[in-house]
Amino acid sequence: WEKNNDRFEVERSADGSYWRKIGTVKGSGTIFQDASYSFTDDNPETTQSFYRLKQVDQDEKFRYSVVRQVTFNSDNGRFIVGPNPASSQTEIRFSKTQSLVNYEVLDIGGRIKLKGRQQNVRKVTIQTAGLENGVYLLKINNSSSKLIISR
Repeated sequence: WEKNNDRFEVERSADGSYWRKIGTVKGSGTIFQDASYSFTDDNPETTQSFYRLKQVDQDEKFRYSVVRQVTFNSDNGRFIVGPNPASSQTEIRFSKTQSLVNYEVLDIGGRIKLKGRQQNVRKVTIQTAGLENGVYLLKINNSSSKLIISR
């Protein structure tokens, strides 16, 4: 649930010290149910970015989320995730065979909802039928991707 939530300001940092606002997502005011929000950073830092949310109430009081580090262009080869949005399953497809793939699907609160490990693969299928609709973080080895579940 949310109370007097005006907006989320999305902030990014290259070093975890200097922060810059890169976008705003409108809040839902006061509601007594879960809400889903999403934002895409179209210009992330080259190799890694740090992110945090500034949640601002209607009276302009605010608080910060925990900081999340996202690494891009890992040494593990490029990958694509699809379908995204997913309903019952999605796949991670790599540009080259991976000796080891560790993945985790985390909810917006950072809780691990699914995880797995596979060896010597170019494709990993993740069963998402048991997940609620919403936005998730898909961590793949040392990289991350946004995953949307929609039915």
